[in-house]
Amino acid sequence: SMLLGMIVSKVKTCWNIQAGMENAASLVPVIEFELNRDGSVRGQPRVANPQGSEQFRAAADAAMRAIIECQNYDLPPDKYDMWAVVKLRFDPTQMFR
Repeated sequence: SMLLGMIVSKVKTCWNIQAGMENAASLVPVIEFELNRDGSVRGQPRVANPQGSEQFRAAADAAMRAIIECQNYDLPPDKYDMWAVVKLRFDPTQMFR
């Protein structure tokens, strides 16, 4: 949980939510991605809960961009097995508390 908090606190600085997006609170992409030992993203982040709407795709794209832009994540190497695979919920009502 603390490790996830470290990732979230960095990602939210790179996450740009589209202002005025209709139903923004209901657009909550869950993004899964893998990290290398140096904290860089391995491969491409993927949407774990895809939906068909254009607005959802835009929200998911913004979330994936934030993950890429914020790398490398400074995480404890001795706990790599705990943060090698990450799943983040990009909920604008929770992320900025």
